[in-house]
Amino acid sequence: MKIILITLFFLLTHITAVNAVNVLPTYSTVYDESRDSFKDSLSAIKVAKETNKNVLMIVGGNWCSFCKKMDDFIKDSPKVAEKLYNNFVVLKINYSDEYKNDEFLKHLPPISSYPHIYISTSSGKMVFSNNTLNLQENSYHTEKKWLDFIEHWQPK
Repeated sequence: MKIILITLFFLLTHITAVNAVNVLPTYSTVYDESRDSFKDSLSAIKVAKETNKNVLMIVGGNWCSFCKKMDDFIKDSPKVAEKLYNNFVVLKINYSDEYKNDEFLKHLPPISSYPHIYISTSSGKMVFSNNTLNLQENSYHTEKKWLDFIEHWQPK
């Protein structure tokens, strides 16, 4: 009976996190060079103001194996996904050789590597800029590092 309850709890937690991801706006889930980064960022800031969240912007692309690795980690970590999407408005900004997104990115601090994370307040003030190496241990993303990061940067 105990095993059934634990399994049921795990499944419900996983389903909740997956459902939260299913209702996200497109700008939170895909890198897409056809999207207008300025428009998406204004939409994300508007939602952040309405929900009292910070905006977590991830610059990367479908070409980026490290971006895919991070996306897979978040998708496969229900606790991280739930905390991330419940505490931030996530905004994915596409960068690629074909679409460098220079007009948008020139207004941000320099990018050291991909994926690159920026965090801004709901008023648009930049408070964090870095790659994702500090969220990894031995080249793997860890739940603890992500949860600590989310806890530290979520609005208080």
